[in-house]
Amino acid sequence: MSRETRTLRPFSVPAAFGDALQLARFHMGEQVCEADSRIMVDSADDFLRAKPALSWARNDAEMETFRSLLQQGVNESGIPASELGLIVTAYSSYLKIVDVCFQAPLSDCASVKRITSLAECRPRALYASTHGATLSAYVALLAPQEQQALRPWRKGAWLARAEFRVSLETAAAAIFRPTPLTDARRSEFGLPKQTLRYFTLDDHDPFRPYNDTERPTFYVDEELLSRLNADPTSALSKAIQAQLACDFIAGLIAACNARNADVPSWDDAKESLIGRVVRRVVGEKASRSECEEALLMATKNPTKFIARAEHALDVKRVLLKSFSESP
Repeated sequence: MSRETRTLRPFSVPAAFGDALQLARFHMGEQVCEADSRIMVDSADDFLRAKPALSWARNDAEMETFRSLLQQGVNESGIPASELGLIVTAYSSYLKIVDVCFQAPLSDCASVKRITSLAECRPRALYASTHGATLSAYVALLAPQEQQALRPWRKGAWLARAEFRVSLETAAAAIFRPTPLTDARRSEFGLPKQTLRYFTLDDHDPFRPYNDTERPTFYVDEELLSRLNADPTSALSKAIQAQLACDFIAGLIAACNARNADVPSWDDAKESLIGRVVRRVVGEKASRSECEEALLMATKNPTKFIARAEHALDVKRVLLKSFSESP
């Protein structure tokens, strides 16, 4: 049975409106989100610092195509251009708010700039720095129409829509990339059949500059990973990912301490894997001395460092929230 979802509209509307909105792109700083797709922002700081903007087209020539498609849609719809509009909203499911951040009648389409900046009056949804936001661009009715079958008539009814989703990497994804733990892997490592996760440094030196091609491996049960990937934004999935992130940190700290190596200075360790984890735990704005202190804690008082990591990853709140949002 197919689980594909589709947006069903009980209207007959010009395809040209939808074609026009598919040319639009949402910008978060240097990152670009295509219509009806998603981008991931690395951190809350990046989310708040990045300047948001919506470009209706990539260049001036494409902007003319955008305007032509809108005019074609107006002609086919039979609705006056002054009663149809471009509307952009910003929505935060966490804050439960929707802001209208741009609106213009299609009769003024010629005066719409190719890039609409949202930085000067940043929508409230784009301050939800730990949960992301959804930007939506619509062609919608600005005035009610005569009621007819299969034709939109209510004010605010949209005829075409494009969505742009901005998400933050989860606590887990910001630190590690899990590898499926299969029965074959369990047999290879001599692990019991019900083993859920397994950490191995392999040949990786956690105190040396981080090389993504030589990273340690954090195995997570393949069935659990499959379920997490199927619904990564649910409260339960986020709770499991946050706990897995702590498990990864605990495994890394244990492996580091088992080596009995001398603790490097922060300047030497900051580009290493352990340096990345320390920076994630203390925060991007932490001073050099704070990072040095946390690095020493990770190697001399690991249980306290892991407790601090739970605080940094907001594990308590995420776990408790999973109970309140469970069906």
